[in-house]
Amino acid sequence: MRRSADGMCGAQAMNDTEHEPQWPPPGVDFSKPSMARAYDALLGGKDNVAIDRELADRAATQIPGLREAALEQRRVLVRGVRFLARDAGIAQFLDLGSGLPAAQNTHQVAQEYNPRARVAYVDNDPVVLAHGRALLADSGNTTVSTADVRDARQVLRQPAVRGLLDFGQPTALMLVGMMHYLSPEVVDDVMSTLRDALAPGSYLFFTSMVDTGIPEQLELARVNRENMGVGWARTPEELTRLMGDFVLVEPGMVPPVLWRPDTPVDAETLPTDKLLTVAAVARKPRSSPTRSTARTQLAGKDGIQDGREPRSGRTPIIRRARRVRCVGRLCRRGGRERQSARW
Repeated sequence: MRRSADGMCGAQAMNDTEHEPQWPPPGVDFSKPSMARAYDALLGGKDNVAIDRELADRAATQIPGLREAALEQRRVLVRGVRFLARDAGIAQFLDLGSGLPAAQNTHQVAQEYNPRARVAYVDNDPVVLAHGRALLADSGNTTVSTADVRDARQVLRQPAVRGLLDFGQPTALMLVGMMHYLSPEVVDDVMSTLRDALAPGSYLFFTSMVDTGIPEQLELARVNRENMGVGWARTPEELTRLMGDFVLVEPGMVPPVLWRPDTPVDAETLPTDKLLTVAAVARKPRSSPTRSTARTQLAGKDGIQDGREPRSGRTPIIRRARRVRCVGRLCRRGGRERQSARW
């Protein structure tokens, strides 16, 4: 599951006039756009209606490069799940805000490396549930549930989730393209509840809108709030706080295109559309420190490599010292800008 880029992978696609006899699912209002369907439209998928496409087109017009940024989020999802299943040895996944099915879903990538991998998808859109059940009809290791991620306790109480996943064992918690939809009023409670439910050795995998001082980042959040009522770009420091005591794996919290790319990427020449969001994978330590010290590392510095904790006791972080802020592409000192490729 995930917002569709290349079709339905066997699930019934939507159009504006023809649906299966039970279509639309109960609770669906096609007169209003949905986040999952608008994202599908942004990626060029088929599982959307006119109002979703209108929203996607309007957002893409206001934010040049938005479609490519959405595609990059799909690519980093595949790389992140591959790392978790193949390199970190994770065998169970909780994918929140999973969205509509895509060409390479979480369970397909994970089960390529571990056929026994178990994946529980959760989304609040009934269309996702309907498509997911069609796609997963013959899968014994994968489930899909309808619940609102803003109520983390409800998510964790879902019978399908509890029946499939063993929270006493390491689990990958995924909020890919989801965390920025959690409002300031609920985000701390949601994240702490989810983190506390995970066993030591578990992982948090997220992508999020980010605020590093680039105007287009804030514009993306504004467009989301204007059209959907939700969407917040957070600073790297705020995202670090939401990780609690989880420890980042290499290469740290970076633009998705820089997170373990399959081919070399020139970090110094990234266009703005590659800097609208960040991606990160972090591991819950075997024993929690006495103080919450989620570590935001700079690329290539003293981090976890393939699930192993840092060799030194230093904590690489995004630093702000003597009024210098080095995040994103720009470092600012007293209003003057200089180029920086480091995060």
